[in-house]
Amino acid sequence: MKWLALAVLAIGMPVQQKKPTVDKLKQSLNSVERRQKELASRLSKTRRATKVVVGDIQRVDGKLTDVRAKLKQTTTRLGECREEQRELAGDLDVANMRLAEKREELRRRLRAIHMQPKMGVVGALVRSESLANLASRKAVMERIAQYDRELFEEVARLQATIKSKKSRQDRLVQEVFGLQQRQVSQKGELEDFRAEKQVYLGELQDQLRKLRREYDELERESRRIEAQIRAYQVRNRGKVSPWKGSLLMPTQGRITSGFGSRFHPILKQRRMHNGVDIAAPTGTPIKAAAPGVVIYAGRRGGYGNCVMIDHGGGLSTLYGHCSRLFVSNGQRVGRGDKIAAVGSTGLSTGPHLHFETRIDGRPVNPMGRF
Repeated sequence: MKWLALAVLAIGMPVQQKKPTVDKLKQSLNSVERRQKELASRLSKTRRATKVVVGDIQRVDGKLTDVRAKLKQTTTRLGECREEQRELAGDLDVANMRLAEKREELRRRLRAIHMQPKMGVVGALVRSESLANLASRKAVMERIAQYDRELFEEVARLQATIKSKKSRQDRLVQEVFGLQQRQVSQKGELEDFRAEKQVYLGELQDQLRKLRREYDELERESRRIEAQIRAYQVRNRGKVSPWKGSLLMPTQGRITSGFGSRFHPILKQRRMHNGVDIAAPTGTPIKAAAPGVVIYAGRRGGYGNCVMIDHGGGLSTLYGHCSRLFVSNGQRVGRGDKIAAVGSTGLSTGPHLHFETRIDGRPVNPMGRF
Protein backbone atom coordinates (compact mmCIF):
# COMPACT_ATOMS: atom_id res chain seq x y z
CA MET A 1 0.00 0.00 0.00
CA LYS A 2 2.93 2.24 0.77
CA TRP A 3 4.23 1.99 -2.78
CA LEU A 4 0.75 2.68 -4.13
CA ALA A 5 0.51 5.85 -2.07
CA LEU A 6 3.91 6.91 -3.31
CA ALA A 7 2.85 6.21 -6.90
CA VAL A 8 -0.33 8.26 -6.45
CA LEU A 9 1.71 11.04 -4.88
CA ALA A 10 4.20 10.90 -7.77
CA ILE A 11 1.39 11.07 -10.32
CA GLY A 12 -0.30 13.91 -8.49
CA MET A 13 2.77 16.13 -8.27
CA PRO A 14 2.78 17.31 -11.90
CA VAL A 15 -0.95 18.02 -11.76
CA GLN A 16 -0.40 20.38 -8.83
CA GLN A 17 2.44 22.12 -10.71
CA LYS A 18 0.37 22.89 -13.85
CA LYS A 19 -2.03 25.28 -12.14
CA PRO A 20 0.54 27.92 -11.19
CA THR A 21 2.09 27.58 -14.68
CA VAL A 22 -1.28 28.38 -16.29
CA ASP A 23 -1.80 31.27 -13.87
CA LYS A 24 1.62 32.65 -14.78
CA LEU A 25 0.77 32.34 -18.47
CA LYS A 26 -2.49 34.20 -17.86
CA GLN A 27 -0.64 36.88 -15.97
CA SER A 28 1.92 37.18 -18.77
CA LEU A 29 -0.89 37.35 -21.32
CA ASN A 30 -2.66 40.04 -19.33
CA SER A 31 0.60 41.95 -19.04
CA VAL A 32 1.16 41.72 -22.80
CA GLU A 33 -2.38 42.88 -23.47
CA ARG A 34 -1.91 45.82 -21.11
CA ARG A 35 1.31 46.77 -22.87
CA GLN A 36 -0.43 46.48 -26.24
CA LYS A 37 -3.21 48.79 -25.05
CA GLU A 38 -0.68 51.28 -23.67
CA LEU A 39 1.25 51.20 -26.95
CA ALA A 40 -1.94 51.66 -28.96
CA SER A 41 -2.88 54.58 -26.72
CA ARG A 42 0.55 56.19 -27.16
CA LEU A 43 0.45 55.69 -30.92
CA SER A 44 -3.02 57.23 -31.02
CA LYS A 45 -1.80 60.26 -29.07
CA THR A 46 1.40 60.75 -31.06
CA ARG A 47 -0.16 60.31 -34.50
CA ARG A 48 -0.41 63.79 -35.95
CA ALA A 49 -3.53 64.69 -37.87
CA THR A 50 -3.11 66.01 -41.41
CA LYS A 51 -4.66 69.35 -40.46
CA VAL A 52 -2.07 69.73 -37.69
CA VAL A 53 0.77 69.11 -40.17
CA VAL A 54 -0.77 71.62 -42.60
CA GLY A 55 -0.93 74.09 -39.72
CA ASP A 56 2.75 73.47 -38.95
CA ILE A 57 3.65 74.10 -42.60
CA GLN A 58 1.64 77.34 -42.60
CA ARG A 59 3.37 78.39 -39.36
CA VAL A 60 6.83 77.69 -40.85
CA ASP A 61 5.84 79.50 -44.06
CA GLY A 62 5.00 82.55 -41.94
CA LYS A 63 8.39 82.38 -40.24
CA LEU A 64 10.12 81.92 -43.61
CA THR A 65 8.37 85.02 -44.97
CA ASP A 66 9.35 86.99 -41.87
CA VAL A 67 13.01 85.87 -41.97
CA ARG A 68 13.23 86.50 -45.73
CA ALA A 69 11.94 90.06 -45.18
CA LYS A 70 14.44 90.64 -42.36
CA LEU A 71 17.28 89.18 -44.46
CA LYS A 72 16.32 91.45 -47.36
CA GLN A 73 16.37 94.49 -45.05
CA THR A 74 19.74 93.45 -43.62
CA THR A 75 21.21 92.87 -47.09
CA THR A 76 19.88 96.23 -48.32
CA ARG A 77 21.28 98.06 -45.30
CA LEU A 78 24.60 96.25 -45.67
CA GLY A 79 24.80 97.37 -49.30
CA GLU A 80 23.99 100.96 -48.29
CA CYS A 81 26.68 100.91 -45.59
CA ARG A 82 29.30 99.53 -47.96
CA GLU A 83 28.40 102.16 -50.57
CA GLU A 84 28.65 104.87 -47.90
CA GLN A 85 32.03 103.43 -46.88
CA ARG A 86 33.27 103.73 -50.46
CA GLU A 87 32.00 107.31 -50.78
CA LEU A 88 33.43 108.23 -47.37
CA ALA A 89 36.82 106.77 -48.29
CA GLY A 90 36.85 108.95 -51.43
CA ASP A 91 35.79 112.04 -49.45
CA LEU A 92 38.52 111.37 -46.88
CA ASP A 93 41.15 111.07 -49.61
CA VAL A 94 40.07 114.41 -51.08
CA ALA A 95 39.91 116.07 -47.63
CA ASN A 96 43.37 114.74 -46.67
CA MET A 97 44.86 115.98 -49.95
CA ARG A 98 43.24 119.38 -49.45
CA LEU A 99 44.47 119.49 -45.85
CA ALA A 100 48.01 118.58 -46.94
CA GLU A 101 47.93 121.40 -49.49
CA LYS A 102 46.65 123.92 -46.96
CA ARG A 103 49.17 122.83 -44.34
CA GLU A 104 51.99 123.29 -46.84
CA GLU A 105 50.60 126.69 -47.72
CA LEU A 106 50.33 127.54 -44.02
CA ARG A 107 53.95 126.49 -43.43
CA ARG A 108 55.13 128.71 -46.26
CA ARG A 109 53.11 131.62 -44.89
CA LEU A 110 54.45 131.16 -41.37
CA ARG A 111 57.98 130.97 -42.75
CA ALA A 112 57.40 134.19 -44.69
CA ILE A 113 56.06 135.96 -41.61
CA HIS A 114 59.04 134.75 -39.62
CA MET A 115 61.47 136.11 -42.22
CA GLN A 116 59.87 139.59 -42.26
CA PRO A 117 61.56 142.51 -40.38
CA LYS A 118 60.57 142.81 -36.75
CA MET A 119 59.09 146.28 -37.10
CA GLY A 120 55.84 144.71 -38.22
CA VAL A 121 52.77 146.36 -39.62
CA VAL A 122 53.09 149.67 -37.70
CA GLY A 123 56.65 150.17 -38.89
CA ALA A 124 55.67 149.51 -42.46
CA LEU A 125 52.92 152.10 -42.22
CA VAL A 126 55.20 154.72 -40.62
CA ARG A 127 57.68 154.35 -43.45
CA SER A 128 55.00 155.29 -45.98
CA GLU A 129 56.07 158.35 -47.99
CA SER A 130 52.57 159.67 -48.70
CA LEU A 131 48.99 159.35 -47.63
CA ALA A 132 48.19 157.37 -50.79
CA ASN A 133 51.05 155.04 -50.15
CA LEU A 134 49.92 154.70 -46.55
CA ALA A 135 46.35 153.73 -47.56
CA SER A 136 47.67 151.25 -50.12
CA ARG A 137 49.99 149.60 -47.62
CA LYS A 138 47.23 149.44 -45.03
CA ALA A 139 44.83 147.70 -47.47
CA VAL A 140 47.51 145.18 -48.45
CA MET A 141 48.28 144.42 -44.81
CA GLU A 142 44.56 143.93 -44.05
CA ARG A 143 44.14 141.57 -47.03
CA ILE A 144 47.17 139.58 -45.90
CA ALA A 145 45.76 139.33 -42.37
CA GLN A 146 42.34 138.29 -43.70
CA TYR A 147 43.94 135.64 -45.92
CA ASP A 148 45.96 134.37 -42.98
CA ARG A 149 42.81 134.07 -40.83
CA GLU A 150 40.93 132.25 -43.59
CA LEU A 151 43.90 129.94 -44.11
CA PHE A 152 44.01 129.04 -40.43
CA GLU A 153 40.20 128.61 -40.32
CA GLU A 154 40.17 126.36 -43.40
CA VAL A 155 42.92 124.17 -41.95
CA ALA A 156 40.95 123.87 -38.70
CA ARG A 157 37.73 123.15 -40.63
CA LEU A 158 39.41 120.47 -42.75
CA GLN A 159 40.84 118.84 -39.61
CA ALA A 160 37.38 118.79 -37.97
CA THR A 161 35.81 117.38 -41.15
CA ILE A 162 38.40 114.61 -41.39
CA LYS A 163 37.96 113.76 -37.71
CA SER A 164 34.16 113.53 -38.14
CA LYS A 165 34.48 111.40 -41.28
CA LYS A 166 36.94 109.05 -39.57
CA SER A 167 34.56 108.70 -36.63
CA ARG A 168 31.73 107.90 -39.04
CA GLN A 169 34.03 105.46 -40.82
CA ASP A 170 34.71 103.65 -37.53
CA ARG A 171 30.98 103.45 -36.77
CA LEU A 172 30.32 102.09 -40.26
CA VAL A 173 32.95 99.40 -39.78
CA GLN A 174 31.19 98.29 -36.59
CA GLU A 175 27.74 98.45 -38.23
CA VAL A 176 28.91 96.46 -41.26
CA PHE A 177 30.41 93.83 -38.97
CA GLY A 178 27.14 93.59 -37.02
CA LEU A 179 25.10 93.41 -40.24
CA GLN A 180 27.36 90.66 -41.58
CA GLN A 181 26.89 88.68 -38.37
CA ARG A 182 23.13 89.23 -38.51
CA GLN A 183 23.07 88.20 -42.17
CA VAL A 184 24.90 84.95 -41.39
CA SER A 185 22.48 84.26 -38.51
CA GLN A 186 19.41 85.01 -40.64
CA LYS A 187 20.68 82.83 -43.49
CA GLY A 188 21.21 80.00 -41.00
CA GLU A 189 17.73 80.56 -39.57
CA LEU A 190 16.31 80.54 -43.09
CA GLU A 191 18.00 77.23 -43.86
CA ASP A 192 16.72 75.76 -40.58
CA PHE A 193 13.14 76.76 -41.41
CA ARG A 194 13.53 75.40 -44.95
CA ALA A 195 14.75 72.09 -43.54
CA GLU A 196 11.90 72.06 -41.01
CA LYS A 197 9.42 72.71 -43.81
CA GLN A 198 10.86 69.82 -45.84
CA VAL A 199 10.30 67.53 -42.85
CA TYR A 200 6.71 68.70 -42.53
CA LEU A 201 6.15 68.40 -46.30
CA GLY A 202 7.43 64.83 -46.21
CA GLU A 203 5.16 64.10 -43.27
CA LEU A 204 2.25 65.73 -45.10
CA GLN A 205 2.87 63.61 -48.20
CA ASP A 206 2.83 60.49 -46.04
CA GLN A 207 -0.39 61.66 -44.38
CA LEU A 208 -1.97 62.48 -47.74
CA ARG A 209 -1.13 59.05 -49.12
CA LYS A 210 -2.59 57.48 -45.99
CA LEU A 211 -5.65 59.73 -46.16
CA ARG A 212 -6.27 58.82 -49.79
CA ARG A 213 -5.96 55.13 -48.94
CA GLU A 214 -8.41 55.59 -46.07
CA TYR A 215 -10.93 57.42 -48.26
CA ASP A 216 -10.57 54.80 -50.99
CA GLU A 217 -11.07 52.05 -48.41
CA LEU A 218 -14.19 53.81 -47.07
CA GLU A 219 -15.59 54.00 -50.59
CA ARG A 220 -14.88 50.30 -51.17
CA GLU A 221 -16.41 49.46 -47.79
CA SER A 222 -19.48 51.54 -48.67
CA ARG A 223 -19.92 49.52 -51.88
CA ARG A 224 -19.55 46.27 -49.91
CA ILE A 225 -22.16 47.49 -47.43
CA GLU A 226 -24.49 48.36 -50.32
CA ALA A 227 -24.13 44.84 -51.71
CA GLN A 228 -24.63 43.27 -48.26
CA ILE A 229 -27.79 45.30 -47.54
CA ARG A 230 -29.25 44.54 -50.96
CA ALA A 231 -28.57 40.82 -50.53
CA TYR A 232 -30.09 40.86 -47.03
CA GLN A 233 -33.21 42.67 -48.23
CA VAL A 234 -33.66 40.24 -51.11
CA ARG A 235 -33.40 37.27 -48.73
CA ASN A 236 -35.73 38.79 -46.14
CA ARG A 237 -38.23 40.56 -48.38
CA GLY A 238 -41.56 40.96 -46.62
CA LYS A 239 -40.25 39.97 -43.18
CA VAL A 240 -39.98 43.62 -42.05
CA SER A 241 -42.98 45.94 -42.35
CA PRO A 242 -41.97 49.06 -44.31
CA TRP A 243 -41.57 52.13 -42.10
CA LYS A 244 -43.59 55.06 -43.47
CA GLY A 245 -42.99 57.65 -40.76
CA SER A 246 -40.22 60.15 -40.15
CA LEU A 247 -36.84 59.17 -38.80
CA LEU A 248 -35.76 59.96 -35.24
CA MET A 249 -32.57 62.00 -34.82
CA PRO A 250 -30.25 59.17 -33.68
CA THR A 251 -28.28 61.20 -31.11
CA GLN A 252 -28.09 64.61 -29.50
CA GLY A 253 -25.39 66.80 -31.01
CA ARG A 254 -24.38 69.28 -33.67
CA ILE A 255 -24.22 68.28 -37.35
CA THR A 256 -20.67 69.07 -38.39
CA SER A 257 -20.65 67.61 -41.89
CA GLY A 258 -23.48 67.13 -44.34
CA PHE A 259 -24.32 64.66 -47.08
CA GLY A 260 -22.99 64.90 -50.62
CA SER A 261 -19.97 65.58 -52.78
CA ARG A 262 -17.57 68.07 -51.25
CA PHE A 263 -14.14 69.50 -52.00
CA HIS A 264 -11.58 68.16 -49.57
CA PRO A 265 -9.37 71.11 -48.49
CA ILE A 266 -6.30 68.92 -47.91
CA LEU A 267 -6.61 66.31 -50.66
CA LYS A 268 -7.62 69.08 -53.11
CA GLN A 269 -10.18 66.84 -54.77
CA ARG A 270 -13.90 66.16 -54.56
CA ARG A 271 -15.01 63.28 -52.33
CA MET A 272 -18.43 61.85 -51.59
CA HIS A 273 -19.69 61.95 -48.01
CA ASN A 274 -22.39 59.28 -47.75
CA GLY A 275 -24.01 60.49 -44.54
CA VAL A 276 -24.04 63.20 -41.90
CA ASP A 277 -21.65 63.58 -38.98
CA ILE A 278 -23.11 64.48 -35.60
CA ALA A 279 -20.56 65.63 -33.00
CA ALA A 280 -21.22 64.38 -29.47
CA PRO A 281 -19.20 63.28 -26.41
CA THR A 282 -18.02 59.68 -26.22
CA GLY A 283 -20.66 57.49 -24.62
CA THR A 284 -23.64 59.60 -25.74
CA PRO A 285 -26.55 57.19 -26.45
CA ILE A 286 -27.35 56.34 -30.07
CA LYS A 287 -30.97 55.43 -30.78
CA ALA A 288 -32.60 53.56 -33.66
CA ALA A 289 -34.03 56.08 -36.12
CA ALA A 290 -36.96 53.76 -36.92
CA PRO A 291 -38.16 50.25 -36.02
CA GLY A 292 -36.56 47.34 -37.82
CA VAL A 293 -34.17 44.39 -37.72
CA VAL A 294 -30.40 44.62 -37.16
CA ILE A 295 -28.62 43.56 -40.35
CA TYR A 296 -25.14 43.85 -38.89
CA ALA A 297 -23.54 44.85 -35.59
CA GLY A 298 -19.75 44.72 -35.32
CA ARG A 299 -16.47 46.09 -36.58
CA ARG A 300 -16.63 47.39 -40.14
CA GLY A 301 -13.34 48.73 -41.59
CA GLY A 302 -13.13 52.51 -41.63
CA TYR A 303 -16.62 52.75 -40.11
CA GLY A 304 -15.26 51.25 -36.89
CA ASN A 305 -17.93 49.73 -34.64
CA CYS A 306 -21.02 49.89 -36.78
CA VAL A 307 -24.75 49.03 -36.67
CA MET A 308 -26.93 48.57 -39.78
CA ILE A 309 -30.73 48.29 -39.47
CA ASP A 310 -33.30 47.23 -42.09
CA HIS A 311 -36.54 49.21 -41.83
CA GLY A 312 -38.38 47.46 -44.66
CA GLY A 313 -39.38 48.78 -48.09
CA GLY A 314 -35.72 49.08 -49.12
CA LEU A 315 -34.91 51.62 -46.35
CA SER A 316 -31.97 50.99 -44.05
CA THR A 317 -29.80 53.08 -41.71
CA LEU A 318 -26.17 52.89 -40.65
CA TYR A 319 -24.50 54.14 -37.45
CA GLY A 320 -20.68 54.32 -37.53
CA HIS A 321 -17.66 55.02 -35.25
CA CYS A 322 -19.50 53.75 -32.14
CA SER A 323 -17.62 53.19 -28.90
CA ARG A 324 -19.99 50.37 -27.77
CA LEU A 325 -22.70 48.26 -29.39
CA PHE A 326 -25.82 47.17 -27.50
CA VAL A 327 -27.51 45.06 -30.20
CA SER A 328 -26.64 41.97 -32.22
CA ASN A 329 -27.35 40.58 -35.70
CA GLY A 330 -30.99 39.68 -36.30
CA GLN A 331 -32.28 41.57 -33.25
CA ARG A 332 -35.55 43.50 -33.63
CA VAL A 333 -35.46 47.10 -32.39
CA GLY A 334 -38.06 49.78 -31.92
CA ARG A 335 -37.88 53.47 -32.82
CA GLY A 336 -35.82 55.20 -30.12
CA ASP A 337 -34.27 52.00 -28.69
CA LYS A 338 -30.71 52.46 -27.47
CA ILE A 339 -28.51 50.52 -29.92
CA ALA A 340 -24.97 51.93 -29.37
CA ALA A 341 -22.88 54.76 -27.89
CA VAL A 342 -20.99 57.58 -29.65
CA GLY A 343 -17.27 56.98 -30.10
CA SER A 344 -14.32 57.52 -32.39
CA THR A 345 -13.51 54.03 -33.73
CA GLY A 346 -12.39 53.39 -37.29
CA LEU A 347 -11.25 56.31 -39.46
CA SER A 348 -12.29 59.06 -37.09
CA THR A 349 -10.40 62.02 -35.64
CA GLY A 350 -12.79 62.69 -32.78
CA PRO A 351 -15.98 61.42 -31.11
CA HIS A 352 -19.02 61.68 -33.39
CA LEU A 353 -21.73 59.61 -35.02
CA HIS A 354 -21.57 58.98 -38.75
CA PHE A 355 -25.22 58.38 -39.75
CA GLU A 356 -26.39 57.13 -43.14
CA THR A 357 -29.74 56.38 -44.72
CA ARG A 358 -29.82 54.02 -47.69
CA ILE A 359 -32.47 53.00 -50.24
CA ASP A 360 -31.85 49.54 -51.72
CA GLY A 361 -28.34 49.84 -50.28
CA ARG A 362 -27.51 53.12 -51.98
CA PRO A 363 -26.75 56.16 -49.74
CA VAL A 364 -29.32 58.98 -49.85
CA ASN A 365 -29.50 62.31 -48.03
CA PRO A 366 -31.05 61.78 -44.57
CA MET A 367 -31.90 65.45 -44.11
CA GLY A 368 -35.63 66.07 -44.56
CA ARG A 369 -36.43 62.56 -43.29
CA PHE A 370 -36.24 63.47 -39.59
